[in-house]
Amino acid sequence: MEAKAIIAVAVVLVIVAGAAAYLVGGMGGQETRTTTTTTTTTQARTAPVEKELRIGVVADRLVTDPGIAYNIPSFFLISLTADGLVKINPETGKLEPGLAVSWKTPDNGATWYFTLREGLSYPDGTPLTADAVVNSLLRLTVLQSPYSWMSQAFIRGAEKVNETTIKITLNTPVADFPVHLATPYFAIVHPSYPLAKANPESKIVGIGPYVIKEWKTDHVVLEWNKNYYGPAPLYETITIYYYPDSAVLRAAMERGEVDIAWWGLSSDDLATLERKGFQAIASEPLIVKVLLMNQKQGKSPLADPELRKAIALSLTPEDIAGVLPGDLDSPAYSVVPSPLLGYKPVFQKVTGDLAKAKEILRGKGYSGENPLTLRLIASPGLYGGVDRVLAGIVKAQVERTGMVLVDVIEHNPADFMQVLRRGDWDLALVTLPPIIPSPLFYLTETLYSRSVYARAMGFSDPQVDTLLANAYSTVDYKVKESTAITLQEAVLAKEIPLVPIVEFKLGVAAKEGVEVKLSGNLFPVVTG
Repeated sequence: MEAKAIIAVAVVLVIVAGAAAYLVGGMGGQETRTTTTTTTTTQARTAPVEKELRIGVVADRLVTDPGIAYNIPSFFLISLTADGLVKINPETGKLEPGLAVSWKTPDNGATWYFTLREGLSYPDGTPLTADAVVNSLLRLTVLQSPYSWMSQAFIRGAEKVNETTIKITLNTPVADFPVHLATPYFAIVHPSYPLAKANPESKIVGIGPYVIKEWKTDHVVLEWNKNYYGPAPLYETITIYYYPDSAVLRAAMERGEVDIAWWGLSSDDLATLERKGFQAIASEPLIVKVLLMNQKQGKSPLADPELRKAIALSLTPEDIAGVLPGDLDSPAYSVVPSPLLGYKPVFQKVTGDLAKAKEILRGKGYSGENPLTLRLIASPGLYGGVDRVLAGIVKAQVERTGMVLVDVIEHNPADFMQVLRRGDWDLALVTLPPIIPSPLFYLTETLYSRSVYARAMGFSDPQVDTLLANAYSTVDYKVKESTAITLQEAVLAKEIPLVPIVEFKLGVAAKEGVEVKLSGNLFPVVTG
């Protein structure tokens, strides 16, 4: 087996009782460029085989609108209650039909046609129509979330061809566009979702294996959708409990409130649970913490590339990772996680040189009496407090220069994104999870001119956009890998629009007797 993979649909991270391995599937771009019929290998199941699964996560809240979702537990909830046009089999990593039974592109990825399943209805009896699918896709181009670039960068328009066929026109050819459509961000929601307004807590989301039975302030109860078109899921009911931090989640696991602690466990809490007899496992390090730098003229002194370089040099990723307890984090030297093909540790050369950082700052006229003052924004509520710790470590490292003062400003998750877009900051601590574990995904999320983070930083480079567009338009994975390496070497390491801080493994705990699997995007596999 290959140790690394270039594209999400070729990767499934399967974790069972602590054993982890990459399974490299054979799905190539050609499959997405021609008409696709049923490819599922899942054994048909007419009824669930298990009664209940209780999953605990760290999250400030859950939402059921993919157009505004900002945390991974919300995307997990959406994935259980709303299918997309296509799906990725969590066991094989291959594309499968979802709400569409087939798809084709007549022009190498610039235009896509999807043929819908007939006779499907939402849980309230509303029929699935081409109009409902078009509305669901178009609203993504209007609403704003950290992942809105996935629609705004790719989709030029969507329209109904007839009652069972829709047409999606892209801004640029994307050879594996169905891979993107298979993410929960592109889940097809109920037609009651407004076109230009968020619908964060709808109890009728879409057509999926589960429906929302009950929604309380601290948990959501899902039950099997008996009218689901696919095989029955493994569990009759799933309850997702959400907690404010890792310690509270660990305590819930200890008292038997949850069967699996999936998202947000710290290394210490994972180790504690393991000592007490729980299963403790970890994913590959596919979550990257990144320090964005505001380079908008008139908004931040970091518009000066030399000052950005000084900040990067003042940071030592290996020391940052060394401060956090446990072994779930490691130094990050790129926005691309180290397990992925195309990874290049370019920040090893532009971090960890305090003397050089001081030299640059002195040359710019800064001193202890005339320090450079920077505002660092963070949102600790999203990841159980780890961002508060990381922000404090970043502040301490940058202030070691004796010529920089960092003011750490915390925001709740909803306000954080608004502040980020306004540009009232100099440094911003953000998290890049594996919505699609592909190097191009991480690079597009941070460097593409229409992505939320690039806009917030004021980073825009037409040549970067062209390189990314060319990489998306081909099925040649050598081109994709080469593009990823070029962007890391020529853009990240030289222009330094941001600094990767640490990359994280996802720590998961489970009670004895519960089998734990994680898909390529680190969702627990509960429907396979």
